Amino acid sequence: MKTLLISLVISLNSYALVDYSDSSETTNSRITKRSAPAATKVPVNRTTSRQSQPSRGFDRYLELSTSFGSLDYGNDERSGKVDQLLVKGKIETDYNIFLKFEQPFYSGKFKNQAKSVSNERGNASVVLGLNWFEYGSSSDAITIDIHAGARFGGSGEFASKRTDKIVGVETSKRFYNFALSLGYELTLTGDSEDDTEQDIGNINTLKAQIGWLVSNDISFVLTGATVALAKSNNTSKSYILDKEIKYSYVRPELILGLGGGVDLTLASLFRTRRAKSEDISSQLKLWNTPGLYGNSITAGLSFSI
Repeated sequence: MKTLLISLVISLNSYALVDYSDSSETTNSRITKRSAPAATKVPVNRTTSRQSQPSRGFDRYLELSTSFGSLDYGNDERSGKVDQLLVKGKIETDYNIFLKFEQPFYSGKFKNQAKSVSNERGNASVVLGLNWFEYGSSSDAITIDIHAGARFGGSGEFASKRTDKIVGVETSKRFYNFALSLGYELTLTGDSEDDTEQDIGNINTLKAQIGWLVSNDISFVLTGATVALAKSNNTSKSYILDKEIKYSYVRPELILGLGGGVDLTLASLFRTRRAKSEDISSQLKLWNTPGLYGNSITAGLSFSI
């Protein structure tokens, strides 16, 4: 199965710090359209330096991809590996509005007694964003973006039956070949229809990212994040998270331009502060939360049209 998945891996850049969408500007003109950054993206526009290439001299309004990742988890009671196939998409408009969506699929098993599954559907999400503020030229722009959306309930071992609401804000600053971004996202968790699923409070995520345009075809992104899972105050549930869980991670990412709107992405995630293994229950159903269950590696190809 991995051979088939790896052959399909296509990772969407718009979820990384580096913005590969093309701008309609030339080197001597002002920006006419800024590619809408994702909630955790620093707008390091690699395509700006490639504008002399005719194949990259137009705006990208649609980005589609799949990516393949492998996650190792374990403690004294259980250990193993889970594979994730993540389908992503992003649609941009000329009205400072963008739409992002994703659908993960999981293979493997988490509980020792559970049966291994293959390509089980996880929780899908849809986010609508607004390019709220932009000031400056392409080389030193300051931007502020806001977004809101939802993560929908699913079923299975790797999906929660909750429907969660998502709101966030990001500010970024360009420094020629470098860019810095700070972002905050709040996940307002809902009630699960499954009484055996562990009820949790809201999820707070604070991120900082730096992007570096090494050359026309090579970019590097470093992400640092702190995640806090609040305890549940829902006394009507049988299973609740009775104390806060906090952890942190770093995620280095290398993006290699292959031309024609296609890029190769290689990334890994390392936890710098781990949550206690005894606090990570099999009933949390938070596989969409990066770094909670363990370190991971991701590889893929991305394209935009």
